[in-house]
Amino acid sequence: MLSTGTNVTYIDISLTPIIHFLTCQEDFDAGVMVTASHNPANFNGFRIDLKNAKPLYGEELAKLPDIIEKGAFPSGKKGMYLEMNLSEMYIDFIKSRFSFVKKFKVAIDCGSGASSIIAPKLFKKLGFEVLPVYCEYNSNFPHGVPDPKIRYF
Repeated sequence: MLSTGTNVTYIDISLTPIIHFLTCQEDFDAGVMVTASHNPANFNGFRIDLKNAKPLYGEELAKLPDIIEKGAFPSGKKGMYLEMNLSEMYIDFIKSRFSFVKKFKVAIDCGSGASSIIAPKLFKKLGFEVLPVYCEYNSNFPHGVPDPKIRYF
């Protein structure tokens, strides 16, 4: 991407809502999330948002392999690479929109997934007492794939 003149900002492990937020609130033309989604850890894919969290899908997404194979993109100009932690910006944004009178106690089960890095911080910042369950990030998913469609009860 850098060789096409595209500037790249690496934001480390993140969540889809943060990518949506950044393409809406910041000056990003797109956001790309490398994700296994709810698949086993050895399967990855890309979730692509354009400006204002517009998803790239369907016919437009189907054009990408052809563009890549043909090399039909600019080259020669070098883009800039930055590394930034923008999750705190997202947490502060969410906190600014909620106010709780009562202090709630919540249990959060992150299934050792990426939300382990964000969710406990977010809920603590909102003023909740947090009881973390499997909130240690581990991409081997020692407690099972963090898939909300699977019911364990």
